[in-house]
Amino acid sequence: MKLNPTVRRETIYISIFTVALSAVMELVFVIIGRWDVTVLTGNLLGAAAAILNFFLMGLTVQMAVNDTPENAKKRVRVSQYLRFLMMLCIAAVGVAAPCFHWAASVIPLFFPRIAIAMRPLFNGIMDPDGKQADASAARAGESAVVQDANLEPEMQEEAAEVTASGQEGDTLPAVEPARDEEPAPVDGAEEAAPEGPATEDEA
Repeated sequence: MKLNPTVRRETIYISIFTVALSAVMELVFVIIGRWDVTVLTGNLLGAAAAILNFFLMGLTVQMAVNDTPENAKKRVRVSQYLRFLMMLCIAAVGVAAPCFHWAASVIPLFFPRIAIAMRPLFNGIMDPDGKQADASAARAGESAVVQDANLEPEMQEEAAEVTASGQEGDTLPAVEPARDEEPAPVDGAEEAAPEGPATEDEA
């Protein structure tokens, strides 16, 4: 399966932002005099888990939008449960294992949320020509397609999260819902329609 460009691009962005925030966190531990090797190992554990969680979420959305609505609901729900369990286990290991600093293991798990919240700011800096408005419209249309496909709210939230910083011409593939189409009118049918019975005046 080919990885969607949006999933790839956003995963790279999340990775860069997570590394940057991790460096800031390491610096804070150095400044307050609480840094040791467990801070580094805990940071690596939490950051890797955060990036992996985002990538798996994007991969799930990519596969779901190309599936039937019913299968998409199941796929997203199972993915959410498994990823939540994965994050819970990693957080537990980071807190319990002596080789990890508990705070340095848990804090990076929230870095992707911060990165997503700050992405519009970076889009404005990198896109001074105002193309962001077009990208926002494209994402709004994509969200509407997801809603029309009768997917669960979780699916809509995950699709919005993955495409929170999508750019025009590079969004997740959308699936148009099946609709009952009315038969197209036949040319000349209106003119060929039989006239009603003649009235007494016409007779």
